[in-house]
Amino acid sequence: MMRVYYEDLNTGRHYYVFGHRFLPGAAIEADENHSYQSWEIEQYLTKCGDTETDLDEVEEYARAFIKAANTRELTYDQWKATQLAQRLEKDCGVPIVEFRQNAQMLSPAMDELEAAIYSGRLRHDNCKVLAWMAGNVVLKYYKTDYKLPT
Repeated sequence: MMRVYYEDLNTGRHYYVFGHRFLPGAAIEADENHSYQSWEIEQYLTKCGDTETDLDEVEEYARAFIKAANTRELTYDQWKATQLAQRLEKDCGVPIVEFRQNAQMLSPAMDELEAAIYSGRLRHDNCKVLAWMAGNVVLKYYKTDYKLPT
């Protein structure tokens, strides 16, 4: 779950990115990535379910965040999140916007993200998980000039 705030300054739109990740306990305790265990201790990710992500816990976290923050809009990917998004919109009164994870939707966002990074308009909380995830992104370019992070 990512939270993105922005403010428009005379140097352009500045973005502030904060994230929180959820992972099943079995994945945290597995030997594949020892960083998961330290990231859980450092509260960069939360154990959520045993062998699969407990979406009720994710929803509980989202509700608490919506209530505590000045949330103006939530975006979601419809893949396994439509029901959750509908409940949050109905119960919390926050507009929910579908954002499909495809090249047509992501390409303009990737252009703006790239520009914000190069111009110093992107700030984040030095989260180790976010740094690891960003370091694994590879852009796939299409003949249509679209780009898709993979």
